[in-house]
Amino acid sequence: MRQGLIVIVLTLLIVVVAVAGGSALYILAGRTLFPASDVYDDDYYDDLNPGVRVGEGYLDARDVPVAGRMGIITDMVLAELDPLPGPDIGLASAEGVAILDESYQQKGFGRIAEYVDVIAFYQRSSDHSLFVYNCDGYGEDSEVATFDMSGKLTWKYTAAPGYVELAIGDIDQDGQPEYVIQYSESDDESTLVILDHEGKERSRTKLALVWGMRVAERILDGKPAVVTIEDGERLVYRSERGHVLLEQTYEDMDGNLCIVDGFGDPDRQCVLVSELGLLRLIDGSGATILNLAAPELGYADAITATPIRFGPNEPHMLAVLAPTMEYEGSHLYLYTQDGALKYFGVFDGGYSSLLALEGDGTRPARLLAAGKDVLREFTRAPQAPIQQAAEQQPVEAQTAEQQTTEPQAP
Repeated sequence: MRQGLIVIVLTLLIVVVAVAGGSALYILAGRTLFPASDVYDDDYYDDLNPGVRVGEGYLDARDVPVAGRMGIITDMVLAELDPLPGPDIGLASAEGVAILDESYQQKGFGRIAEYVDVIAFYQRSSDHSLFVYNCDGYGEDSEVATFDMSGKLTWKYTAAPGYVELAIGDIDQDGQPEYVIQYSESDDESTLVILDHEGKERSRTKLALVWGMRVAERILDGKPAVVTIEDGERLVYRSERGHVLLEQTYEDMDGNLCIVDGFGDPDRQCVLVSELGLLRLIDGSGATILNLAAPELGYADAITATPIRFGPNEPHMLAVLAPTMEYEGSHLYLYTQDGALKYFGVFDGGYSSLLALEGDGTRPARLLAAGKDVLREFTRAPQAPIQQAAEQQPVEAQTAEQQTTEPQAP
């Protein structure tokens, strides 16, 4: 009896020591991979302190609940989504696809046929029809897939266990989308697979570890490219067969990127990447157009951006949404065309999608941020904004140590 008790006590001690040691290693690893800084430290999420930092009084905001228990809404689109005339608002999440009218009343809902992670819309240029796709797969379920607007599975790809990412775009300009898949089988290498619109493999390329990927359909003199962040420091533009067309080195990218249409130039498409406290807008030549100061920006979970103009007498602006890791909070930034920070607000919860709606004479222009079962609507406040000394100007030219290399030809 006594020996049994001794064995039990010793076993419990071993478990406690193992858990404590594992926790210490976890904390140490976290601090090694993500060292504390002025914009990100262990207490960061406990000190979000929601509120407007810059541009108090510039925008009005209200929350609009979304029916249907969609969870975190990961993409939005404005398009013709039902037989009735007039545009609709489409919302996509891991749960399903909802169709709203412009007054936010739900008109339809299609539940996704199986579990997915991050759903996004794509609209074919050939007939303007829409479908949704699963951008990310993790762990043993390393699958990405596409679904029709009713949520029915139409196409699936299964990679090796680990992380897999899907980006969609018309890379060969035939009006039909190609499917670009990247997955990693080691800690320092990824595989890039490009399939045509029928799902037939067009190319397979081994490359450095990919941190993030998108397809830009008119980035290189109006032509498409697969845009990747590789090894956390190289922004690479690749062809429809995975060949390097252009690359540029930036040392501090965190793996987040998105494609921005028409900011400052209606015919221009750019790439936006994030760093600690900084957003960088890069054109098709690999040149940095603007360095945008982003106060309090740590390691974002993702970034999304859209041009917005709140009225005919208002400036053209770029809205950027950055949810924090684990969706504890979200940052919304508004920049003028010269890179000045006009508005910066922090709010609770994970908001991971933006949609700009133009005014129509009966409704003002609106900026929608989509969160968990809610839309946050931003409109221009009727009164002039309070001037703040904290309003940020464009980031000054980089020091010699921060200069990047010139774009390299293939």
